[in-house]
Amino acid sequence: MLAGEEMAVKADRMLCRFVADANDKQNINPDHARKAVLAAADILVKEFPNLTPRRLDYRIWSYQQKNHSPDCHLKF
Repeated sequence: MLAGEEMAVKADRMLCRFVADANDKQNINPDHARKAVLAAADILVKEFPNLTPRRLDYRIWSYQQKNHSPDCHLKF
């Protein structure tokens, strides 16, 4: 991720937890989470032209790290 590959997604525990929560499931395997974020980025780029999968991954990771703080807003 630090190499700057814009199309990369690291399906770590934060990303897996976010995708699992979004799908009302307890566990999501990392490959499913990675594919879900790539698909979401592909859809969202139409509305947010500067969005890349790596940027979406980072925003999700930041959101998860803040434990769903009410004042946390995802901005692209």
